[in-house]
Amino acid sequence: MLMLIDEFHVQSKCCFGFLLGFIVCPTGLFQICIDTYSFSLLSSMRSLCLGSTGLVRMNRQPSRIRATPIILSCPTDTAITCNQTPNNVSSTTPLPSASQNTKAKHNSFASPSCPDFFRYIHEDLKPWKSTGITKEMVDSARQFAHFRLVIINGKAYHEQYKKCFQTRDLFTIWGILQLLNRYPGRVPDLELMFNCEDPPMIKKSNYNSSAPPLFHYCKDESALDILFPDWTFWGWPEVNIKPWDLLLDELKNTTESLEWKDKIPYAFWKGNPSGIGAREDLMRCNISSEHEWNARLFRQAEDLGTRGSLFARQELSMENTYDYMLHLLTEYAQLLTYKPTPDKANHICIESMACPATGLWKQFMLDSMVKSTYEFEPCSLSPPFDIEDLNAVARSKEEYLEDIEKMEKGTAL
Repeated sequence: MLMLIDEFHVQSKCCFGFLLGFIVCPTGLFQICIDTYSFSLLSSMRSLCLGSTGLVRMNRQPSRIRATPIILSCPTDTAITCNQTPNNVSSTTPLPSASQNTKAKHNSFASPSCPDFFRYIHEDLKPWKSTGITKEMVDSARQFAHFRLVIINGKAYHEQYKKCFQTRDLFTIWGILQLLNRYPGRVPDLELMFNCEDPPMIKKSNYNSSAPPLFHYCKDESALDILFPDWTFWGWPEVNIKPWDLLLDELKNTTESLEWKDKIPYAFWKGNPSGIGAREDLMRCNISSEHEWNARLFRQAEDLGTRGSLFARQELSMENTYDYMLHLLTEYAQLLTYKPTPDKANHICIESMACPATGLWKQFMLDSMVKSTYEFEPCSLSPPFDIEDLNAVARSKEEYLEDIEKMEKGTAL
């Protein structure tokens, strides 16, 4: 069904992956993530999520770490090294120890709560809550991983196992380096395995216990993969998708330049039409001898666009993205039962990645680079969902899917 759609970047539970594709409309380009988790969160928790970030930004507590510049220095006649302070934070302020308790060493005043979808961090890590994560568990995830990442004392170490599609791994790792610079000393020592593909890898049905902890952009209800923000937040040079902050600004400006009543009721989707069920379902909306899907759902489309725009600009801001990463990695590290070591991994930093880069790859790294340490506390992670919360999500998801089925059958909602 062709609809008016405003800027829309839905990444709630699937939050940071499983891209359905890209839609090019008169308002611009938007990235959509669609699965049952994303729908359930939008439908049942939008009253909790939408609009809350503005308060988070205004009421954040100052950090004891003052803002200091991040300097990228590319040597012209010597080899690139990573021997400076973690990822080249130019600062006279002593960096806090990453091994200390992060809550105890910072401002005692609580920051506002994170957006409600952050609580899925607890759900993603629940399989290892009672057992902890052993070295053997992490090693067992290697067969699914494209790379291994180790963080020791605020420094990052990387070991590549196999090639990722395009440069997904490059910009994912770049994003983690930005996190280390934004919150120096706040990311605990850890070791993780990362998969860069789309389909979930760790199926619940294959494991009664000791499931491999695997970080991934995507999951569904049948999977145990640990969700992580996808690479496009820092740019996708292969298709000229700018870093998220820049893209959001462009979308906002383009959206505001045209009134809803003047928008053309067509949406254009960019992506591979095969390989994923949701994409193949989308192709059913094409014109045929039986159907002309030229619906003008103005009221529904404007409401969808307005809510989607608000969610994208506020809940999925880079500020919240970095906080999600920080809380996820902190909670994950607390489950490790061993002390990580780099072993065969190579030390990496912003110089080792950005200095040899060229073209759009280098430009997007520079555009998405954190320019200084962050002088405010991260948002406060709320406790896990209780059984009533989860039941409400399940009920709301069922209602949403019923609405979708009615739309497919042409029945009025």
